[in-house]
Amino acid sequence: MKRLFILILILFIIDRSYSQTWAENVAPIIYSKCVSCHRPNSIAPFSLLTYTDAFNYKLSISAAVSSRDMPPWPPDDNYVHFTDARILT
Repeated sequence: MKRLFILILILFIIDRSYSQTWAENVAPIIYSKCVSCHRPNSIAPFSLLTYTDAFNYKLSISAAVSSRDMPPWPPDDNYVHFTDARILT
């Protein structure tokens, strides 16, 4: 499922003619998993509140998610379940 998310994100950002849309498919994931830190005056180094923000950092997002650097501190869901854990399935 994680690879599917990465593929959808990459295809959407790189090829804007792809059938996925920012508002319906990508933004809900970004807003639920990333924006708590990636917003102005927060701990993350850049904001992801808008399509333009995400588009400008598309390569960084892809690399960080692919290498599992993001989201940080990924709890092992097979070991123990944390409430509101920011993991990508």
